[in-house]
Amino acid sequence: MRSKKIVLLLLSALMVFALAGCAGSGSGSKNTTKTITLKFAHVGSLIHQDNIFAEDFKKQIEKDSKGSIKVKIYPNGTLGAEDVAIKGVQSGAIDMTEVTADSSMAQVVPVMNVLGIPYLFRDRNQVYKVLDGKIGSDLLKEVDKHQLVGLGYSEVGFSNMTNSKKPIKTPSDMKGMKIRVQPAPIWNAFMKELGAIPTAISFTELYSSLQQGVVDGEENPIATINAMKFYEVNKYISLTRHSYKANVIVISPQTWKKLTPDQQKLVKQATKKAFVSQRDYLAKQEEKTLKDLKGKGAVITTPDVAAFKKATKGAAKEVANKVPQSLIDQINNVK
Repeated sequence: MRSKKIVLLLLSALMVFALAGCAGSGSGSKNTTKTITLKFAHVGSLIHQDNIFAEDFKKQIEKDSKGSIKVKIYPNGTLGAEDVAIKGVQSGAIDMTEVTADSSMAQVVPVMNVLGIPYLFRDRNQVYKVLDGKIGSDLLKEVDKHQLVGLGYSEVGFSNMTNSKKPIKTPSDMKGMKIRVQPAPIWNAFMKELGAIPTAISFTELYSSLQQGVVDGEENPIATINAMKFYEVNKYISLTRHSYKANVIVISPQTWKKLTPDQQKLVKQATKKAFVSQRDYLAKQEEKTLKDLKGKGAVITTPDVAAFKKATKGAAKEVANKVPQSLIDQINNVK
């Protein structure tokens, strides 16, 4: 009997050690971090700036988190247009997205309209000082008030005019053209001041609308024109460089709360690193892309930019009730 009791005691001890071992390897262990996979949605093609950033971010966060955070990218608007993606992030159905600051995001966060003011930025240097500095940080705090967590920015680039009719060299050349605009009041005002007819069309439907003649033209950065193949249906490209388009990177508050403080820090760091990497790559590619577009039959003109700037200076009045003049002055004073 005594030997049987000893055997039973030994078995009991072994079971205790085994259970302790199992507890140590489970999700409750302090030494083990549960893997999280982030659904990252955007509307760009696989070679669009959106996807360049998303891939950079994926690579960076998976490396920095040592695999505890993984990213699955959903390009080409497969989870919906930008407005749908924003709602998905707000509800928690989508973890992350990047959307155009001065249109889709401005519909939710009105002060973001500031980034759509024509000829607000002189060059990329000024842009990066604004977005990387206090102004950019303050704008993200406004995003945080709308069931979103603002992480940072990605680059779309300086926009230019394209159309299927003729070269655009002066503002008068725009008269009567139907031009696709983003869903934002300032872009309606901008086109009207040029004598064009603004037409709001979803980005995911833009190529087919140009192809079918629903609109004559559109405005986008060179990288976008190339990535989305707009040059196939809009032969004429005019380098107006009338606005800098930035994307805002947001994550769902529900998802954010699931991350540890260390993981949250890594996500913000990865966003900044990916932005720097993306914009450096795009800057190096632009001259090459212009040459490639010429080789594909595009007619590229350099217009009278001063005349465009003068003709559209009144467009900013359209967002005066949404954007404080003090903010515009702050940006203008950044050297």
